[in-house]
Amino acid sequence: MEMDNLRNNYDSVLELDCKDITTEDKFWFYFGLYFNFPTRVDNWAAFSDWMRDLEFWDKSKSILIIFKNIDELFCRNLTLQSLAMSVFWEEVLPYWENEVIKVTSGSMQPRQFDVYCVMSQYDDF
Repeated sequence: MEMDNLRNNYDSVLELDCKDITTEDKFWFYFGLYFNFPTRVDNWAAFSDWMRDLEFWDKSKSILIIFKNIDELFCRNLTLQSLAMSVFWEEVLPYWENEVIKVTSGSMQPRQFDVYCVMSQYDDF
């Protein structure tokens, strides 16, 4: 599937160039800026909480996050890359797939929430 067609399937698309993400603070800053977190994020637990509490940010029912040049992050900061992906795969994505209904007693509904990691060799993806 061509990337433009993929983007068109989502209400909201965040593209992050991992060349620009060198520290955890920058990672949290970009997400806080895009999702307009109500408070500053300075740890992984707070990041995970805000990503699972997007009630304050009800702009869309479907969200796509694209990490471009993910290999740059692998090479530069493997710990950051591992922690970030772990939070998404183990906490954020499962929450929006179905846990949200149980946790909120049905007051919030699942959202389509996808994450793509693109290597620099596919930068035109």
